[in-house]
Amino acid sequence: MHAWSRVFCWLAVAVTLAGCSREQARTPPQPAGPVKVTVQLDDVPRAELAGFYQALAKGYYQRAGLDVELRATGPETDVAALVANGEADFGVGRSDDIMVRASMGLPLQMVAASRQHDPLSLLVHAKNPVRKLSDLKSHTVLAKAGQAWIGWVQKRQRVTFELKPPGAGLAAFWAGTDAIQAGYVTSDGAKSQGPRAELRAIALSDESYDAYHAIFCRGDFALRNPPVVKAFLQATLLGWSDFLENDPMPAFELMQKRNPALTLAELDYARGELIIGPWIRGDAAKGEYLGDLSRERLGMELDVLLELGVITDPISLNAVATRDYLTRVTP
Repeated sequence: MHAWSRVFCWLAVAVTLAGCSREQARTPPQPAGPVKVTVQLDDVPRAELAGFYQALAKGYYQRAGLDVELRATGPETDVAALVANGEADFGVGRSDDIMVRASMGLPLQMVAASRQHDPLSLLVHAKNPVRKLSDLKSHTVLAKAGQAWIGWVQKRQRVTFELKPPGAGLAAFWAGTDAIQAGYVTSDGAKSQGPRAELRAIALSDESYDAYHAIFCRGDFALRNPPVVKAFLQATLLGWSDFLENDPMPAFELMQKRNPALTLAELDYARGELIIGPWIRGDAAKGEYLGDLSRERLGMELDVLLELGVITDPISLNAVATRDYLTRVTP
């Protein structure tokens, strides 16, 4: 081959290789498989957590490149500790409880709201004289100890009451007409143990104690894995939107499979309550929307907890909550 021909051949090869290198540079390396993500929920499967189950059942997590494991909780499960210890990537719980645990040194950060308003209430029998939180003096309340709302009620209302473990479901509540139990106004009124007409619910949010139900993780986990956090939140909020707007049966079937005690009537009732109330999507007139965490509202909540001494050591709001990973989802 002529010398010039060889030169042209080498030039052609070099140009081709350079083109391939540029093409490879433009194409990011693809992950070997879906990213494993563990989520520690704060309850057994129930309608108030349905958005997570809808996202799993409808494949939203899978499409986002995530292999998500939803873990139900037991009576003694410490969700915050499991997330802080790295045994779960994400957890869910009330924003007040997360702030309290963060003030104790746990490196937790809220990244979105699963529920704009938590429907936690005190359930009382219709004939019970307790009508408001200040009436709780000297009564016994069936509730899990250590929750921030307990200290808030006792200090703000200046009442003391005894706490007892709630056990499973509402069996202990229906066993005595003087029983008072913490539960969800959105679903516990429809339990098969007794008709809704036999009980009343005192919603904490109606008495100026209005917490988020938040999705949280370790702050350093979010900093190291921003694409994972963003993908998980987006898929979860899509699950919630789909559950509220479309066919809820994918979530219902998955939850009933994992919690056979659930009835379709209970789930359907609770979904109706979640749709008509401000619990999940919030109040649009106030600028609330699915997933949002209002800095102003969280700041007010933190101020109240500090004022009443529920939190004794001040914490940075920026450290305990962020919207940096949140993308708004519209139906």
